[in-house]
This record gives sequence, structure tokens and C-alpha cells, in this order.
Amino acid sequence: MSLGQLKKITIDHKYLKYFTFKAMIKSFQVSAIFILLINKTSWAETQSLGGYPKKEIQKNQITEQSQKAKQEPIQQKIQKTPTIGFEENSGFFLRSTDHAFEIKLGLNFQTDGRFFFDNNTPNILEFRRVRPIIRGTLFRHIEFKFMPDFGQGKTNYLLDDYLTFNYWPQFQIQIGKFKPPVGLERLQSAQDTLFMERGLPSNLIPNRDIGIQLYGDMLLKRLTYQIGTFFTGAPDNTNTTDIDQNSGKEFDARIFTHPFLNHSISWLRGLGIGVGSSYGSTQGKLAKFKIPNGGEGVINFFTYDKDVMAAGERLIISPQLYYSWKSFSLLGEYAYNSQEVQKKSDLNTIHNQAWQLASSYVITGENPSYEGVTPQRKFDPTRGAWGALEIKARYNEFYIDSNAFPVFANPTKNAHSVKAWAVGINWYLMRRTKVMLEYEEAYFWGGATSRDMPTERLLMSRLQFAF
Repeated sequence: MSLGQLKKITIDHKYLKYFTFKAMIKSFQVSAIFILLINKTSWAETQSLGGYPKKEIQKNQITEQSQKAKQEPIQQKIQKTPTIGFEENSGFFLRSTDHAFEIKLGLNFQTDGRFFFDNNTPNILEFRRVRPIIRGTLFRHIEFKFMPDFGQGKTNYLLDDYLTFNYWPQFQIQIGKFKPPVGLERLQSAQDTLFMERGLPSNLIPNRDIGIQLYGDMLLKRLTYQIGTFFTGAPDNTNTTDIDQNSGKEFDARIFTHPFLNHSISWLRGLGIGVGSSYGSTQGKLAKFKIPNGGEGVINFFTYDKDVMAAGERLIISPQLYYSWKSFSLLGEYAYNSQEVQKKSDLNTIHNQAWQLASSYVITGENPSYEGVTPQRKFDPTRGAWGALEIKARYNEFYIDSNAFPVFANPTKNAHSVKAWAVGINWYLMRRTKVMLEYEEAYFWGGATSRDMPTERLLMSRLQFAF
């Protein structure tokens, strides 16, 4: 290559660098102008949002903040105001907003008619139960219940009066007067029982007593336990007085489980089985055995002689089950009662026993439970709603120990055994407002000089209003 050609390439290279540099500057200027245009557009958008100038938006925001500031004290005042209202399952209530304090007012009112198919027993109309109920919560974890009964002309008759400490669901403490944890149907609320009166096994089960118990739910509510000690040793199927007047003490325990509560097979979920028991010392008066289990016009089919007293150990064992599936329910219960009794110098242990099966089917399709039936459509004829309809049946038996005769009871005046059946229908207008109608027949073996006691034939009706 010649010297002249080399100089020409060098000069061309210098010009190329010059023009490249100039193009870069031009590109930078164009880019800068484009960026400024974008920034200007964004700035304009920030000055106008939704078609409104920024100043107007700021003014509206200030107004909203001012209104919010004025509303906050009102909302705080509302939040601090106690709640007053009515709930079907709880009754009237006065409740703090944090639910730490609460008082509930409820009622169980039952009026009964009893019509006997014989010429010796008059028909009866009575106020079976008139029970105002006061319940409440203190400091979130203390509950109380107070329930007297003015039915059947009673006065100064206190059924429930207790406190419960429920900080831990698994370990709750209850103290006062309440039902000992033994019988399944006995523990069921009188508002929720399938039949108007409880079955024959309840004659052998304690009703209410003064004591203290520990209880709770475990294993995700698959297991319920109750353990308690009671201080008065009340006779079976009776209410104790409110004062401990003797040295009788008893220890009660009950365990109940739903082993298939969350099982994939639906018809197993409603099965519950358990056992309740009581052991202790009972002194003094002995209870009468009767059918129906309560109210006026009952038949006392067995009564100990007047000078016979409870005089020592009493043992009660009660296996039990409850089952429900869809519209069907079944309650089964057995009660064994062993009691030491004394008549002057004669001392013996009497072993009595009873059992029952009670079943129902809800025609209108609702699912029955241990707590009763809740209608899908509450009674309201204007909307074509008539509540829930349930049919029911029960069979039960009772056996008196042969050792009771003739030393402790007169065989010509007391039955040796009883077999009874009943059928009926329940019409639920609301959760615990219902009409009940049932027919019962009871057959007695023994109880008369040369024959059996006459058969009982009884038609019973009830109107219940409860909340």
C-alpha cells in the first residue's frame, strides 16, 4: 500500500469517528426529549385523577377524614353499649360486647292433661312444671344457674343452684345443687325428653343433690367424663333438701363416648355409648317406685314399709346408649341398684333393676338429637309452615328383688315387676315449644291379695312453652 492511500484511510477514519459521535449526541437529544414528554404526561395525570383536579381530591380527602374522626367516638360508644335481645335457645339476655358478662332469663312452662281409662282415678289437669330460669356468665369463665319450680303448687322448691368454672373445656368445675352424673335420661333436660315422663329406670337413679364435680370434653368431643362427690345421699328419684342433714356421702362418675363422631360412614356418627355409676352411703327415707315417673295421678307400684330405712351402702350402675341417624333416634338405658336396708333388727341388701328402649322418627325430615328436634320451618300458617312432627314408642320393665318380700314390703300391696309400653306423637311448633300426645299401658305382677294390680291405661297430653 502506498503512503498516499494510507493517509486517505486515516483521514476517512477520523471523519467516521466524528460522524459517529455526532449521531450519538443526536440520539441522546431525542431520547431526552422523549423522556421529558413522558414525565410531563405522568405529572399531568397526577394533577388530574378521574377527571377531578388534585386540589379538589385533596379537599374531599380532608372532608372524609373529618367525617371519620366525628364517627369514631360514636362507633366506640356503640361498641361499649351492652347488647339486649332475645334468642330462642337462650331467652332474653343482657350481654356485654366482649361477652365477658351476660345474664339470661328463660322459662319452662308445661301444662298437662291426664285421662285414665278406669272408674277409680279422676282425670287431672295440672301445671306440671313452672320453672323460671336465670343463667349467666361472670368474667367470661364463671357461669351460674338458678332454677326454682312452682309447678304442681310447689313453693320454696329450688331445683338447680350452682356455679361452673369453665376456663379449660377439658377440666371444668361445678359446685352447688344439680343432677348427679349417672342416668342418661335423667341428665336430659325436662324440656327435651322424648316422652312427657321419664322411663322406669329413672326410679333407680338419683335426681338432684348438693355436691361438686369435675367434668369436660376430650379427644375433640369424642369423650365426655364427669366425676363428683355429693354430700347428702338423697333417695333415688327424689330431690334433696338444700341442707346436708345426714352423714350420707356418695361418689358418682360417668363416661360417655362418640367413637365414630367424624367417621366417613355417616350412619355410625350418631352412636354414643357410656356408663354411669354411683357408690356411697345412704341413711334414712327410701323412695317410692312409680309410673308415670312424676306428676299427679301416678301409681306407686312399690313402697317399703314405713319402718324400713336405708341403712348403708348403695351401688348404682347404668350402662346407656343414644343413637341418631337422619330422622331416626334411639335411647337405651339399664339401671342396677343395690341398697342396704334395715327394719328393726333385720338387715339386708335389696337389688332392683330396670331397663328401657325409646325410639322416634321425625316425619317431616328433621334430624332428632339428644337435645330434641329443631323444626326446619317454624310454625307460621301464613307462610305454609307447620313445624316438625315426630312419632315415638317406648318399652320398659322393672324388677323388684324377691328379698324385699315379705320382711321389708307387703307382697299383697306391692308389685313384684312391671312391664309398660307407650306410643305417641310430638308436634314441634318451635325449638322448645311443642304439643305432646301419648298413650301408655302398664302391666303389674303381684300387688293384690289373690291377683295382680289392675292394668294402667292412660292418655296424656302436654302443651310446652320454653326458651
